[in-house]
Amino acid sequence: RGCYNKKRDVVLRSDILIPDLKDFTGYDCLIIPSGPQFRKFKENPAVLQFVRDAYAAGLLVASFCVGNNVVKDAGLIDLPFGPDLFPEKVTMVRERVLIGPRGGGPPPGDGFESAPVKEICDAIARELEKRPLSAQRSAAVPQARKAN
Repeated sequence: RGCYNKKRDVVLRSDILIPDLKDFTGYDCLIIPSGPQFRKFKENPAVLQFVRDAYAAGLLVASFCVGNNVVKDAGLIDLPFGPDLFPEKVTMVRERVLIGPRGGGPPPGDGFESAPVKEICDAIARELEKRPLSAQRSAAVPQARKAN
């Protein structure tokens, strides 16, 4: 239920695990961030099915940097590796699929500090504002917590 990044001295914990979430009611967006975990994600059939299921349930799917590979491997987009898959700006590449640029990088890079988090969040907010709110959906999106 958590992971530890020794280089950055950060522990991340998850409130919800993929096998535990079967109903996407109340969720508006699935965000797939950057990070070295993408290699394991793109090889895990449960993760790829989860991404497909979230999209099929009507969620906006947003990713950036190497997280874009997960969206591609889940079959939501068919873009060649290169500038199309890693655009300079956050781009709507398919209905309800936003992908963003590279950013951050592993140590000695500054990771989260230069990742396009604000840009992707702003784009998500703009897209969600365009949608009518249904009685079953809220704007709540669970977030990872930084453990002390």
